[in-house]
Amino acid sequence: MALHAEQEQEEEEEDEDVDFLAPFLIGVDDPYSLTYEESKAIMARSVKALQQRYLERINVIQRRLEGEEEDLQARQSKFARSHGEGAEATEEFERLCAENMYRIRILQERRKR
Repeated sequence: MALHAEQEQEEEEEDEDVDFLAPFLIGVDDPYSLTYEESKAIMARSVKALQQRYLERINVIQRRLEGEEEDLQARQSKFARSHGEGAEATEEFERLCAENMYRIRILQERRKR
């Protein structure tokens, strides 16, 4: 029990040591006494990096959303061609479509954020 608590405490200490601005402070002589211009430049670089990460995330979500929509369209056209061969096939189709629609709604919500 004590070993587990020690491991958790060490992990928390490691998490606290993370400096998210460190990549942006490279090349700065003294990161603890920045001039106004240096701090504005660091802020601009960090904001630009954040925006870039958001754009990358949105692009990933958009690609996944398009893939799910294409998958749903393919299932619907396949079902239409088979004319719903039996109740079991219809149930399977409805289940798969419901799963696709659920994933599509989640991806749409993530894209909105």
